Amino acid sequence: MEMLPRLKGIKCAAGLFFLFRGEVEMSRKLLLAAAMTALALVLAVPASPATAAQSDTVNITVIISHTIGVEITEGAYDFGTLSVGTTVVSGSSLTVTNTGTGPDETYLLSCSDTDDWLCGSTPGNDVFVLSAKFNSYAPGSFGAGDILGAAPIAADATHFAGDEIGSDVPYNEVRHLWLQLQTPTSTTSSAVQTIVLTITASIS
Repeated sequence: MEMLPRLKGIKCAAGLFFLFRGEVEMSRKLLLAAAMTALALVLAVPASPATAAQSDTVNITVIISHTIGVEITEGAYDFGTLSVGTTVVSGSSLTVTNTGTGPDETYLLSCSDTDDWLCGSTPGNDVFVLSAKFNSYAPGSFGAGDILGAAPIAADATHFAGDEIGSDVPYNEVRHLWLQLQTPTSTTSSAVQTIVLTITASIS
């Protein structure tokens, strides 16, 4: 008779165990189902498209490579036949043009020796003097600042300047260059002497 209450107690405990286990399994299934549902909802929501800019910018840079250029229209000038100790001004000017690609230019002037004469600042035995001046008409005089030498001299307000100037010459503009030649005071040569006048342009 005493065994009956024990058996009933065991049955009751076993029932409670299986009931608890069943609730745990049910909770796990519910949690799994909820997780699957949430995942399905996330996958079902379409991804938001990336926001596109309505406009954008790009920096574009460029540098101009300038060309320096000068042109003397006349290929040569002939003073003709002169005596020693003579000073003569050219009968016409040389036409000098800035033929570069835009920048203002300054001209540097120089002259060469000849086969028999030297270029100098004062006439002498086999020494001549060549002067130059930028002017719109034949100059009345030439000064010390107009004398050419073997080394290039830059034109400015005190060198080779008349009513025109050989510095800061704009693109495609013309300057008129007049020459004065002082022949040697004496010479043993009667051959033709060729003086090379060089004008070199630089960016102002």
